[in-house]
Amino acid sequence: DPRFLEARSKKRHFGQVFFREESEPYMTVSVSGSGPGAGVIVAELNLKFIWEVISRIKFGTAGHAYVVDSDGTLIADPDISLVLRKTNLSSLPQVRAARSADRGADFPEAAAIAEDPVGRRVLTTYAAIAPLGWLVFLEQPLGEAFQPLYAAMLRSALLLLAGLVLSVFASLALARRIVTPIRMLQAGAARIGAGELGHRIEVRTSDEIETLGEEFNRAAARLQESYANLEEKVEMRTQELSEALAEVRALSEIGQAVSSTLDLPTVLATIVSRAAQLSGGESGIVYEFDQATQNFHARATHRITSEHLEALRVAPIRLGEGAIGRAGLTREPIAVVDIADEAQFVAPQVRRLLLKEGLRSLLAVPLVREDSVLGGLVILRRELGAFSPELVALLQAFATQSVLAIQNARLFLEIEEKSRQLE
Repeated sequence: DPRFLEARSKKRHFGQVFFREESEPYMTVSVSGSGPGAGVIVAELNLKFIWEVISRIKFGTAGHAYVVDSDGTLIADPDISLVLRKTNLSSLPQVRAARSADRGADFPEAAAIAEDPVGRRVLTTYAAIAPLGWLVFLEQPLGEAFQPLYAAMLRSALLLLAGLVLSVFASLALARRIVTPIRMLQAGAARIGAGELGHRIEVRTSDEIETLGEEFNRAAARLQESYANLEEKVEMRTQELSEALAEVRALSEIGQAVSSTLDLPTVLATIVSRAAQLSGGESGIVYEFDQATQNFHARATHRITSEHLEALRVAPIRLGEGAIGRAGLTREPIAVVDIADEAQFVAPQVRRLLLKEGLRSLLAVPLVREDSVLGGLVILRRELGAFSPELVALLQAFATQSVLAIQNARLFLEIEEKSRQLE
């Protein structure tokens, strides 16, 4: 039996595949002794059990395992017919590389791409059974093996596409979020620039654009405030000019009255009415001072009651008495901010009458010429409070006109008296 002879000659164990008549694959394992005349032990193994194990190895849909011996002959395969035909796979590159001495050069004990017996490209790997010199191969078609990779690549591509789409939409949304507030800023700035200083830009982005909008609003508020102040100042200045113009006209009227007539009551009545009107007073009196009696006598009035005049006629105000008497004594204007105040300079004979008529404050301006008191001008108001310096200056100008009128009237009377004396 060649198996015995080979075992005796090689002095080692070895395995060989053969087939019985019933076409079942068997393997013989021979072990020879080491001494002289030693025998040989031969064991026969039915490879059907290995075929059953290999057939149960499944992975994927078409993945399978097979076993070849040291010569490259197929020992076990899910397709038993290939084993029965003693198919030799030594020509396959993966088998050839695995059997070669330098196996790790081209096909290491890891997955590699090769071709199966029918020419399909497969992903293959193997493991060696060292004592027998067998090789166990696991192979799977390349398309199926890479299917998870293809699926992963497809998922990655879909994710990349989705990310790209999301990025585009996010970019559009971000651009819209940026452009819309900028357009609002532009429109608001245009309206503010057109003069709508009360317009406010409403931007709620919680970023630098909102800060810029707030700066626009603050600038518009400052401009509006400046414009309002400017309008107020212009209005005040216009009012001042109007008042000044009215004062000039009043002085011009008084000047014309003084120069056009020598009727003293007419001139003084014009002076006191215009003085009360421009000063916002309720009424007024022009007094003439009598040097002989040291009394002030009312010569012209504006809206003074008969009771008031009667009180002044019965008890004339003396120099140093009341506001007009004090003004004649000091040669300076005297203001009474509250007539009801006992400490103020108010003649006792008229205090009660003034309060009864609702008059609460007065201003007395002396009529002085060359340190000589000619009389006084008194303006009465219903409001409490002091008189402004501008108003005091205006009434002093009226007092000057009154002095001129009184002086002209006196000169005219003197000239008439001398003319009568000459006649």
